[in-house]
Amino acid sequence: PVTASITTFLLVNGVAEATAVIIAGVITYLAPSVLLSFASTLLVRGRPKAQDVIRELQTPNTLPPYRFVYGHTRVYGTYAPVKVKGRVLYACLILNSRPSAGPFTIFIDKREVELSGDVHDFGPGGGASATNDPFAGYLHAWIGRGDQVSPPFDVTDQFPGGFRTSDAWRGRTVLWLRLNAGPNGSRPERWPRLPPEVEVEGDWS
Repeated sequence: PVTASITTFLLVNGVAEATAVIIAGVITYLAPSVLLSFASTLLVRGRPKAQDVIRELQTPNTLPPYRFVYGHTRVYGTYAPVKVKGRVLYACLILNSRPSAGPFTIFIDKREVELSGDVHDFGPGGGASATNDPFAGYLHAWIGRGDQVSPPFDVTDQFPGGFRTSDAWRGRTVLWLRLNAGPNGSRPERWPRLPPEVEVEGDWS
């Protein structure tokens, strides 16, 4: 019936009878495989890829999900407040929804960050600065193990009005970052994407 219908359509539109029969036969023969291929493409496109899932987890959200991490492992930080002032990005990332012991190691876009200073000191002049390339001079970090009562002093001092006391995320393990874009020539190497992919490895609750 399908072949006959296609043939009739072609004949009505001025195609020679012999040619119409051949074309109709070919279309009828190929149609199932074409439809199957099209359906498979749709299914593959609709299936979330691993990198898409990771990117979704990292997307800044006003209500970061609760997460409970145990043992020694590496976790992705979930962005909470993210603010930009000039060429400097300030961000707080949720690492664990409860206090954690540490120590911790920070990875930016799969690259380990070596730090100098007390990363747990939220007071004036506290925190730790990156010492290895390409982050040296452009990254400062603070990690709250759940006992923090406010954002780092230097963050609120350098960005007055940018953050509230409630942004401390008391009772949660958080990572605060101050990232300087730096010179345009080296910026793509240092920050291939902003905000960057952040992972923290350590001993959790």
